[in-house]
Amino acid sequence: MPKKVYIRTFGCQMNVSDSGMMINVLKAAGFEESASVESADIVIFNSCSVRQHAEDRMFSNLGLAMKKNPSAGFVLAGCTAARCGGGIFDRFPRLGAVVGPSEIFKIASVAKQVIGGEKVTAVGEGDYPVVERAGGVSEYVVIQRGCDNFCSYCLVPRLRGKESCRPPSEILREINCLAESGTKEVILLGQNVNSYRGAGNIKDFPALLSAVSAVEGIKRIRFLTSHPKDLSDGLIEKMAENPTIAKHIHLPVQSGSTRILKLMNRNYTREDYLLRAAKLKKRIPSISITTDVIVGFPSETDDDFEETLSLIREVSFDGVFVFKYSPREGTAAEELPDDVGNDEKKRRLEKVLVLAKELSKKSRRSWVGADAEVLFEKDGVGHSSQNFLVLMEGARKGNLRKAAIKGTSKWCLIA
Repeated sequence: MPKKVYIRTFGCQMNVSDSGMMINVLKAAGFEESASVESADIVIFNSCSVRQHAEDRMFSNLGLAMKKNPSAGFVLAGCTAARCGGGIFDRFPRLGAVVGPSEIFKIASVAKQVIGGEKVTAVGEGDYPVVERAGGVSEYVVIQRGCDNFCSYCLVPRLRGKESCRPPSEILREINCLAESGTKEVILLGQNVNSYRGAGNIKDFPALLSAVSAVEGIKRIRFLTSHPKDLSDGLIEKMAENPTIAKHIHLPVQSGSTRILKLMNRNYTREDYLLRAAKLKKRIPSISITTDVIVGFPSETDDDFEETLSLIREVSFDGVFVFKYSPREGTAAEELPDDVGNDEKKRRLEKVLVLAKELSKKSRRSWVGADAEVLFEKDGVGHSSQNFLVLMEGARKGNLRKAAIKGTSKWCLIA
């Protein structure tokens, strides 16, 4: 009988994409996907190491999974695997393998070795092969891995390596395969997608967007995540003029204080960010902008925090993801005193959440009475170009259509 594999994913969209790739590789090697830990022969935890809380939660769940299935082989994949390496076997003796983000395409051979009782450490530099895929209505496509920015709080450059861009020909081949299988929307992924560098006629990210939009069958393009310093006027213009490109951008600001941004090594100022946001809104009036914010960064004063709140109000974000700062071993910020108390971090986080909820509610209400272009990933459930969740009775999976927005609920638009 085929061996069964269960994957649980923690962290960002890149990890979600990596988990999907691992499932594809494992199925091609004869494995079957399991719906639960208990019924699996191999259990893979695809991990995130960006924040201490997320990593601690993952470890707790890993221990529970081992108790639920004492006979399965266990694999730790992702950023935590790269950070810990083989040293993690001392903490989890039942663990059979650690597989870094660059080695996920070896997962089938690793799984077979684990089933055979071997211990495997694969955390080096692997290749990203040409991929032929079938997909659903909306699918992730990785265009770039790694990061050269070295934000002082972030482990990504250490765990995912230097920035590396896939050749345009490989990306387009993968997207053509997806389109032929019925995929309508592709979400281009990278640690910094807008710093993409290609070759030939597709030398940069705006050129890649044009090439992807020309693929027959692709009705919408999204991308994650953008770095504010790399948001060019050319990219803004491309988003404005090309109807296939979604009118949404996730543009992490992290702080509204120029002083804190400098300590974070973000390479832009408060004024730089506000200028870019203003350009986006002027050129694309219907655009939605979402962001990430870190509160309680070392030495963040009340005044610094108030600057963050005022920037959030000025941009009037459609969504804000907020996190408490936590020191991470191996980052530059680890050397800074973690001098904002946990209670104060919680207070600041709650203030941002309250403001974000208010702005998000206002943004959704502004669509009542308007038409939104919605792609339905399921019957009756889809997302607008601005990335709002939309519910509409009678809408069929795979359809892209205009929807008259008649109301809102706590998290979505009603059409």
